[in-house]
Formats: sequence, C-alpha cells, structure tokens
Amino acid sequence: MLRYQSVIGVLLTLFYCTSCTSTTSLPPYLAYQRALQAYQHADYQTAIQQLKPLADNGLADAQQLLGTMYQLGNGVTSNDETAVEWFLKAAAQGDDNALISIGSMYKFSNVPATQHQQTLATLQHAAEQGSAYAQNLLGWIYLEGRGVAPDPKQGVKWLQLAAAQGYGKAQYNLGLAYELGEGIAPNKQQAFYWYFAAANNNFTAAQEMLAERYEIGDGIEQDEAKAHEWYKKALEHSSLVALNWYRTSANLGDADAEYMLGKQYQTGKLFPKDDIKALNWFMKSALQGNAQAENAIGELYRMGHGVTKDYQQAAVWFKKAAEHGVASAQYRLGNYYRNGTGVAHNDQLAATYYQQAAQQGHVYAQVALGMLYHYGEGVKRNDSTAVEWFTKAAKQGDAVGQNNLAAAYELGLGISQDHQQALYWYQQAANQGYRPAQQQLAHLTEQPSNKQ
Repeated sequence: MLRYQSVIGVLLTLFYCTSCTSTTSLPPYLAYQRALQAYQHADYQTAIQQLKPLADNGLADAQQLLGTMYQLGNGVTSNDETAVEWFLKAAAQGDDNALISIGSMYKFSNVPATQHQQTLATLQHAAEQGSAYAQNLLGWIYLEGRGVAPDPKQGVKWLQLAAAQGYGKAQYNLGLAYELGEGIAPNKQQAFYWYFAAANNNFTAAQEMLAERYEIGDGIEQDEAKAHEWYKKALEHSSLVALNWYRTSANLGDADAEYMLGKQYQTGKLFPKDDIKALNWFMKSALQGNAQAENAIGELYRMGHGVTKDYQQAAVWFKKAAEHGVASAQYRLGNYYRNGTGVAHNDQLAATYYQQAAQQGHVYAQVALGMLYHYGEGVKRNDSTAVEWFTKAAKQGDAVGQNNLAAAYELGLGISQDHQQALYWYQQAANQGYRPAQQQLAHLTEQPSNKQ
C-alpha cells in the first residue's frame, strides 16, 4: 500500500508542480490545465503568470479565467474594467462562460460605463449568431435599461428569439412582459402560454409561479391538485418551493409528502427540529401504508425521540416496514430477535430477517448473517456460506466483513487457506482503523515466514 501511495504522489507531483517545466513548452490546452490547477490550489501568482501568455495568444479558456481573477481580486487588485476586457475577448470567440460572466456583472451593475457600448456590441453579435443566453440577456438589458436607454420593444424582440429556441428563462421573462404589458400589448393568455413553456423546460421560477397561481386562483382557475403537481416538479431546485410542496401535498393526504414533511421536522433542515411533529406526520403517512414512515416510527421508538423509548413498539413498527421490504427494518428486526430485544429471542427468525436484508445489499446484515452461518445459530453451520456473505460485505468496504474474510483465509475456514489474501483483507480493514485487523496484521507481519 505504501508503494502504491508513493506512485500516486509522484503522478500528482508531475501534474501539479509550479516550479517544473515552463508552460510555454506545453501544448496550450495542457498549459491551461496546469494554470487551472494552480488556481484551484489558490496559487494565484503562478496562475496569473501561466495564464497571461495563453490569454495573450488567444486561448478563450485562459481569457475567461483571467477575467474571473480580476473580477474577484484573486492574486491581483480587483478591476472590473480589466475583467470585462478579458471576458469580451473570450466572448468574441464564442465562449459561453464569458457571456455568463458578463451577464453577472450586468446584474450587479459592475460593467464600467466606458465599456457598455463594446459589451453591447459583443452581446448583439453573439445574439445574432443564435446564442439564446445572449438574446435573453439583451432582452433583459433593454427592458431594465441597464447601461442603455430603456427600450421595451427591443427587449421583447430579443426575448422572443430566445424563447423560440426553448430557453426557459427567456420564456418566463416573455411571459412577464405579456402579463405586465412591457414592450408588448398585455395578454394574459400569452403570458400563461409562456409560463407553461418555461415550466415544462424545468425553469423553477415558472414552476413555482404556476403552483402559486393555481393555489390561490390568480389568473387561472384555482386547483390545489395542480398546485401540488407544480410544487412537486420544482421540489429539487428550491428549498422554499419544497416547503410549500410538503405542506400543500401533506394537507392533500399525499403519503409520500406526509413522510417527507415528517423527515423535515426530524432533521430540522426546513423547520425547527421537532420529533413530536415528526412522529405525527410519520403516523399519518404510515396509516396509508408508507413503508419508510413505518420504519421511521420504529426508529423514534428505538431511540426514544418524541416518545418514551419502547423496544416492543419499535419492533411492531419495524415488523410492518420489514414486511413491506425495507432492508434497514429487516436488519433491525434481525438484531431484535437475535438479542431478545422487544421480542422473544429467536435465532431462526433473526436469520430470516438478516437474509431478507442481506439479499438487498444491506452490508451489516450480510456480516450478521455470515456470523450466524459460522456459529450455526438459527441455521445449519456452513463456513462456505459464511464466507460468501463476508465476501459480499468486504467488497462493499465494510471493515468487519473484511476482517472476517481475512480470518477465513488465514485459518482456511470455508475457503482454501491463503496467507496473501488474508494479509490483503486485514490490510483493507486496518486502513479503516479497525483495531482487531491492525493487531492481527501486526502479528502476522512479525512472523519470520512472512518477512521478505
């Protein structure tokens, strides 16, 4: 392992070494990668030195990164004018990231007045070449009057071009223009047409707007079910949207939403942590047969969170979840029957539940099942089968499984004796800090027969 790590170290040194061969002797792309590595390691002086000649020679990626460094003041004094200068050079070569950087500077009014004309010319060229991002940005600039006199009609023209390409943000902005009558005659029907187009292109703000409009009946017929659907679609992209979706969906009796609302109260991510409220929502969901909610209730009873600790009640809920195929509940129930916790001791049932969880890839259940086969408890003793389960767990990276597999190789239990394999698996477990493996590895490597 030490030799392997040293090789990796050499490779990394070769790839990132600011004092090694000059970048001028490398192909431009490789030279840029080295400069990027310096930047990512916060070695800004080296990054500047290596980027400057590449940018001067017209490499768009280098120009974009150099502009970013001047914009943020990384290794240089922050200078918006110099930043825009480099962004414009990269954008002129069609670099989309440079256009995005220019857009962010417009958003925060950081484009110097002396560069407005040149920036607009660059954006217009990109827009005329078909860049939907540039078209939308130009539309916004003209509607808002950023660096130019406001010209709503010109703004709408550019939004229409970008929207026609399926660019969600432009479709949403065009919908707003129709609704507010900016640069175009007000038209609610057209506004909602473009809101729906943007929402169907997964633009979160449009999805959230439609959900809110359906929820209160603003400009569209009130429909809580449709509000729920649009909140659900926007769920992955916004925690505020998620909050609304959880509430509206749970109030509609959606079992999945009730479970997720319970999880939010349990974890405290969107709400103040409250195990009692979590239990209430889990119960609502579980009564509809939600298996994850059943398992969550079992865990609350097991830990005594929001309720008095009660292993018997935990076992009741774990059994419900286990019957619905939840591997973690099957494993917990295996432990309960193995140890007589909350249920009567029963190794046969322990083996049954461990088997169910192990077959689903639950690594702890695989180790536990292997141990039952090794000792012949609840099942007929079979070291070969034990080794099969230890191997599955070991290959998933479980230290106990790796240690047990190593012991099987060392002693020849259920598998042909193989000291090299024993050493290998002890090493894997030891690398994770598993003390018994570290001790056994030290013992084996001290034996004369194992010394090189």
